Amino acid sequence: ISLAAIFLISACGSESETKRANTAPVEDSNVNEATPTPEMGGILVLSGTSESLMIPCNGREVELDEDTTANTYTLTGECKKLVVDGVSNRVYVDKVGEIQVVGASNKVYYGEGLDGKEPKITKKGTSLIVEKQKAKEK
Repeated sequence: ISLAAIFLISACGSESETKRANTAPVEDSNVNEATPTPEMGGILVLSGTSESLMIPCNGREVELDEDTTANTYTLTGECKKLVVDGVSNRVYVDKVGEIQVVGASNKVYYGEGLDGKEPKITKKGTSLIVEKQKAKEK
């Protein structure tokens, strides 16, 4: 049983490292800029607590997992799809094709949809906000 517990703890730790390996934050006053590693069109999974990052989308899907709490992410450029889970996250996205928001108290502000269309929006949870906004609210 002890060996199984050690294996489980090790696996949990490496899972977090895998998710976090997608970005490398660089400090810049109040907002960090992340340098994502996935190719254009890939999926970027974010999992953090109390982070403030600016991330280029590069046509990818971006997902905040269920452990993501109290973060502010600014996604620049075009995002194919944005999935927001977790609690009390705030996401600003320039251009997006689809937005899915679940969890509790998450807020998404988008500039415009892709190809001149409004993004497809789905919400499931409590106290969720998805709003179109021309200027990023700080």
